[in-house]
Amino acid sequence: MKNTKKILVIALGALLITGCVKTPKLENGEEILASIDGKDYTASELYTKMKETYGTSTLVDMVDEFIIDKELTNTASEEAQAKSYVAQLKNYYESNGSNWAQVLQQNGLTEESLLKQYTVNYEKETVAKNYYKSIVTDKEIDKYYKDEIIGDITAKQILIVPETTTSMTDAEKAEANTKAYNKALEVIQKLNNGEDFSELAKTYSDDDSKDVGGTLAPFNKQSNYPEDFINQAIKLNVGEYSKSPIKTTYGYHIISIVSKEDKPSLEDTKETIINTIAEKNIKDNENYMYTAWKAIREKYNFTINDTIINEKYDQAMSQY
Repeated sequence: MKNTKKILVIALGALLITGCVKTPKLENGEEILASIDGKDYTASELYTKMKETYGTSTLVDMVDEFIIDKELTNTASEEAQAKSYVAQLKNYYESNGSNWAQVLQQNGLTEESLLKQYTVNYEKETVAKNYYKSIVTDKEIDKYYKDEIIGDITAKQILIVPETTTSMTDAEKAEANTKAYNKALEVIQKLNNGEDFSELAKTYSDDDSKDVGGTLAPFNKQSNYPEDFINQAIKLNVGEYSKSPIKTTYGYHIISIVSKEDKPSLEDTKETIINTIAEKNIKDNENYMYTAWKAIREKYNFTINDTIINEKYDQAMSQY
């Protein structure tokens, strides 16, 4: 990317010079960009050489920036992300004793050109994500709504965390887990004996929610809670508590259901569903940017007439 940008700067500089200064030409009208004894170097020779090495990537960058202008009407968010990232880079180099201006100069960059590069990168990412949202089908939406959308659940929990450390042996960790599990069973027995869930949470829970009697913020299947925890909460009725500990990566949970809201309408959840499906498809495809942009360019009827550039582009895109 950096080399491509430097070539672009050189090429633009050459264009500006030819616009202001009379450039020598051969009899056939070709511009002579440079000469040495016995040899003239023409603009067409330079173009051919650059085309073979940088032509495909430079052309694709130009096309993609045109598409970005068509797809995004407001890029304030992407510009802010780029500014933040460049600021982080600057802070990183300076905190390690480097001169930021020299770092940029050594890489043939200015802070403005670096900011432009990252802004375009973030813009391309936004366009790609929008593409994945656009290809979510009604069938996928309906299935997700049927299988995954539930009303918000409000619950209380008591979390027993095993007292383990990284230095423990596997046997020691297993013993600590067994101890935590047995402690959770003791708490459940106290619940069975009629003791108050909130008071037990204040006494036994290792979670911050113990300060409010174990009460958690409302959650659903899209919440960032362990899957086993959510599935058990779905099975329980209002007023019920789990009769056996629920094991997750956090430890052993005991939950009590306070309330359950009705399932929201498809209309109210459709945008969330589309975003969720798109995010999953992106997560499942490590090459999602290439896949998306190949399809986006096809949507805009991107055609390459030059044989060499077209072959290189087809070769690069053939795996996506």
